[in-house]
Amino acid sequence: MIDIMIIDDSAITRKVIKRVISMAEVEVGAIIEAEDGIDALEKLEKQWVDVILCDINMPRMNGFELVGEIKKDPLKKAIPIIMITTEGSPKRIQELTEQGISDYIIKPFYPEQVKSAIDKLLVRGVDKK
Repeated sequence: MIDIMIIDDSAITRKVIKRVISMAEVEVGAIIEAEDGIDALEKLEKQWVDVILCDINMPRMNGFELVGEIKKDPLKKAIPIIMITTEGSPKRIQELTEQGISDYIIKPFYPEQVKSAIDKLLVRGVDKK
């Protein structure tokens, strides 16, 4: 089972992603929700997660800034990050890939896309509890 953090400033989007994870039949231990990058960093200090699903456009600290902060941390930098966002420009995708994200899903998305992205991480060896 894996613990997942969903980071998006929209409560509705977080709810949709949780439902998609449930529909995708991913074996989940805990789902932690955060409203933005600052909220996510605070919660990551208290609880480890195996996968992060993150939006880019958020107040206080956006997803791009959050990825930079996570990748600076010697322990947290190993957490796979899947971006789920409306920004689909090749330049933005390249920037985030160079920064170390694991995958990129453009909204609107299908449940199969989220399941496939998580399954790829599990195959690569995300810790299973």
